[in-house]
Amino acid sequence: MMMSSGPSGVFLLLFIMFQIGVPASGSIAWRRYSYIRLHYTWSQAQAYCRNSGLYIDLATIYTPSDLNNMDMTRYAAWIDLRNPNVDDDSTSRWDWVWAGQYRNNLIGKWAYNEPDDGESCAMLYSVDSKFYGTSCGEFLFFICYKSRNSYRHVYTFIPQSKTWSEAKQHCKDEGFTDLAFLFTSQNLNDSVSEADFPVWIGLHRDGETWKWSTGLSDYADEGWHQNIDGSCASISSRSKLMVPQNCEDRFPFICYKDNLILIKENKTWEEALEYCMIVGYKLVSVQPGADHANMMSMIEYEGGTEKVWTGLRFLAGHWVFTNRVTVSYSDLPLCPVEEQHCGAFLRDDTAGIHPTNCLEKWNFLCYY
Repeated sequence: MMMSSGPSGVFLLLFIMFQIGVPASGSIAWRRYSYIRLHYTWSQAQAYCRNSGLYIDLATIYTPSDLNNMDMTRYAAWIDLRNPNVDDDSTSRWDWVWAGQYRNNLIGKWAYNEPDDGESCAMLYSVDSKFYGTSCGEFLFFICYKSRNSYRHVYTFIPQSKTWSEAKQHCKDEGFTDLAFLFTSQNLNDSVSEADFPVWIGLHRDGETWKWSTGLSDYADEGWHQNIDGSCASISSRSKLMVPQNCEDRFPFICYKDNLILIKENKTWEEALEYCMIVGYKLVSVQPGADHANMMSMIEYEGGTEKVWTGLRFLAGHWVFTNRVTVSYSDLPLCPVEEQHCGAFLRDDTAGIHPTNCLEKWNFLCYY
């Protein structure tokens, strides 16, 4: 075992020995998806995810199981309720009318503290079936209706993003009576339904090739029709099917983040371990399979060095990860040569972790 002789080397040895004990199981890597209800074009959505400081990029999907972590069922939709007196700075709930003339008698259906100053059009939120005021120039889905009689109507959810006036005109152009008119509580109940609508993900066309915004995955669902017109991909909110769309259309979108970071500084294994510790991270532990493949994809995409350090170390006759995660790689030598007591990813071999001289200097992967 090769350890540096200075205080840092002694400290790191004690750290590793302290960590050894009953191995932990499972992966240390996680990935989280966040549904953003703003209606943006694909490029606007990409910029939002990248520049927010909270996420990495538009959603990259790696495996079908990732779809289970995407909750995209919530939506807001335009209804016909409007305040024609907004220019008079009126915020009274009684000033809002249907179809420009019928006073809103569902006052109790406004959400708490709604409406607000300067808001002149109403949307209906699917989660609580409440009314919310907002600017008429916002882009939202909408609900049209056809009149059956004075009290019962047929409502249709339209998964297209339009301003309030555009939505109202669309309803009339398509043969509906108008935007949703909700005069009774039964009308309100009838208008809210489960809906399947497009949500932007990070898949897009680059020339003749489809690629993810991060470039880290080759996933596509079984029903993926990449030859349909459209250069950006959406995923349907409930059925989770991927469909090409016009990139200038506006939809909600999914951002994602994970807990991995590739440090592009060349350091020895001990220096890498210490670096991760100082910033509150750890050198990565990884299991064979999907997690290993994802990390190799990150190294390939982000241009890491030929080798990249992991948290694997040969110590006291055993291969151990510094955070005690179980070592599941079966091809590691039982007795490695003295110069190769640290584990690294090898760019040209995506299958395993390779014994490497701990004093070599490479990039490294940390996690938090």
